Amino acid sequence: MTPQVPQDIKKALDAGALHVASKVKDAPQMNLLLSHLQGLDTKEQKRIVNLTNPKGETALMWAAMHGDAKSADALSNAGADLGVQSKGAKQTAFHWAASSGNLHMYALLQAQLQKQFPNDPKACAKILDLPDRWKVTARQIQASALSDRQDSVGAVNGVVRASDPEVSTASSSSGKRLCPEDVRLDLSQKSNSSGDSEGSGKRALLKRKP
Repeated sequence: MTPQVPQDIKKALDAGALHVASKVKDAPQMNLLLSHLQGLDTKEQKRIVNLTNPKGETALMWAAMHGDAKSADALSNAGADLGVQSKGAKQTAFHWAASSGNLHMYALLQAQLQKQFPNDPKACAKILDLPDRWKVTARQIQASALSDRQDSVGAVNGVVRASDPEVSTASSSSGKRLCPEDVRLDLSQKSNSSGDSEGSGKRALLKRKP
């Protein structure tokens, strides 16, 4: 028998509890809230996971911006749509991750995208290349972030590709990358998944608010 969702929990979910958990980076609370979705039908689960605030921002976008990797992973596994664009800025969770300078978060979302479209590289590319209000794609912002990081590090010896299994980027069983991407992940970032805004002030393309 399917467990029923307590009325107070349902009201909290409808009021944006997932957004709050993302903002304060409370992964345990996020997992608890998501566990209650089992008591809802698939359509309702998807609606709540992809619920937007008045600006069209999802909980996944907030997790991406605030560097909450665990919540971002949990939301993605629960069915969060990686292609949702906010109303004003027209940005996806990928834009938010790239704008924050968090290369690890971008790689994590890319892995989830490949999991959602395991045999459809065109679908992956379509989402990664969605332009925002300023006609800028997440790939372009990420390339700028990588350039800034390389400038600050002064070398590329400590850089690995996002396709490296060590950073959990999805690939096919044959080892072929299903969704080619030029993103790289600085090894130092792997120990700092809480978010890194280094260089964000230098990038003119990182506008997120109208």
